[in-house]
Amino acid sequence: HVLALSVEGDLFAWGTDNHGQLGLESFRPRDVFSPQQVLLPPSQRVLAVAAGGAQSLAIVQPTTEEANVQPTTEEGRGERGEGS
Repeated sequence: HVLALSVEGDLFAWGTDNHGQLGLESFRPRDVFSPQQVLLPPSQRVLAVAAGGAQSLAIVQPTTEEANVQPTTEEGRGERGEGS
């Protein structure tokens, strides 16, 4: 899968989405052939992104808090680092 970040801070994703790694609203295994915007709360601006096999990471900067890492991946396998 591929992630792209626009100069405005919008995040786009496409490619194979077998584990929810594209971060799109409807999760179902599929191939996405054109860039789709990943919707985030309007109060967040994406600073950087990284794509791995079955996960994606975005460093987001909320307008009222410090920057943090926002994972998008299938839960239940420990990839999110939340003990799940």
